[in-house]
Amino acid sequence: MRYAKPAAAGLLPLAAGYVFDFAMLHLPAFFPLYFIVQLALLIGWGALAYKLSKDAPATACAALMCAFGLAMLALDLYQELVLNSYWLNIAGFAPQMYFLTLLTLFSRIMTPFMSVSEVWPIYTAELAALFASALAGALLRRRREKYL
Repeated sequence: MRYAKPAAAGLLPLAAGYVFDFAMLHLPAFFPLYFIVQLALLIGWGALAYKLSKDAPATACAALMCAFGLAMLALDLYQELVLNSYWLNIAGFAPQMYFLTLLTLFSRIMTPFMSVSEVWPIYTAELAALFASALAGALLRRRREKYL
C-alpha cells in the first residue's frame, strides 16, 4: 500500500493537463500567468514527493511518481517518431495532455536548441525535470529526517 500513493500521484499531471487545456481555451487572460503556474507546479511536484516519501524509499517514490509519465512518453514517441502522426482517440490525446502542464516552460528553454517540428525532446526534458523534482523532494525528506 505504501507504493500505491506515489503511483497514483503520477496521474496528477494528466489531470492538470486537462485543466490547463480548458484554461487556455476558455480563459485567454490566464495565458500570461501560465509560466508562473508551471514553475509552481514543478515545485509542487517536489513537495508532493516530499510528503509521499514518508513510507517509501526516495528513489522508489520518485520512480513510481514518474512511471505513468514514462508510459505517456513511450506512447508519444511511438506516435511521433514511428507513425509520424497522432491517433485521433484518447491514446493520442492523453500523452499531449500529460505534458501540456510544463510545455510553455520547457519550450522557452529548449526552442533555440532544437527543431520546431518535433516536440518529443521537450517531452523528454519535462519528464526528466519531473523525476528530478520528485527525487529532490524525496531526498530532502530523507536528509531532514536524518538530522532530526
